[in-house]
Amino acid sequence: MSYDKKEKRLKILCIHLLLYVSSFLYFIHVYSSFYEYLVFLIVLYINFLSLINLLLVNPGYICKKIKNMNIKEEVCYENGIEVLKNFIESHWVLIIKKSGDQVTYKYCEECNIYKIKGISHCYDCNCCVHEMDHHCYWLDTCIARNNIREFYVYLFTNIFIISYFSLFVNYLYNLTYELDNSLYRFIFYFISFLLLTCYLFLFILSLFSIYYLYLAITGIKSREFIKNIKRTDKIKVRACLMEYLVDHKIISCNSNHNTI
Repeated sequence: MSYDKKEKRLKILCIHLLLYVSSFLYFIHVYSSFYEYLVFLIVLYINFLSLINLLLVNPGYICKKIKNMNIKEEVCYENGIEVLKNFIESHWVLIIKKSGDQVTYKYCEECNIYKIKGISHCYDCNCCVHEMDHHCYWLDTCIARNNIREFYVYLFTNIFIISYFSLFVNYLYNLTYELDNSLYRFIFYFISFLLLTCYLFLFILSLFSIYYLYLAITGIKSREFIKNIKRTDKIKVRACLMEYLVDHKIISCNSNHNTI
């Protein structure tokens, strides 16, 4: 991990710590029920765990091969599967034929692997990723197979936390509203700007949550939605949701995994 990336992630942790402390201070000031405290602390804990996972866990990177070992070859198997590697239009391609059907996979020149089904190249990370959803510029990491569920948890719990942070800022706004001192007026204007920013972030997060909830229900990735890839199969809502709820095998960086 580069120094710039470490520095950025440290700033992200500091921002979240500020959100946690501010929200908790407001919560202490307003609420007194033990169960409300408990729920609030659990949400903070879940949000923090999901954030740490997003920052530290390998999202599904696939190790690069050192050399391009491609040669034109054709391999036929007894069960009728034919595998062909060829150089077409300045690109290596992998062609798999079975029972008259043909599937073509492109070759990644950066990673020296064939991008079979589920593999995409992230140009921000400069690495191929397994089941990539999108690259998150806020966290500076890919959202893919290994961390997609943590991303959903992080997104939805952030709405809860920023809501309480907005209430905390609104409380400060009310405290400074009637103060006439010039210094306090400056603080008031700053708090007003911060409050509007909080509402804007809350609105954007809500839109993102609706968007990703739709993606989870339909079982498609952000990249597919943006590229307007049409589905040919029937959407199974329960199966799509269970894909995120049921534990699945974590993909590690293995040069022999999912590469041909």
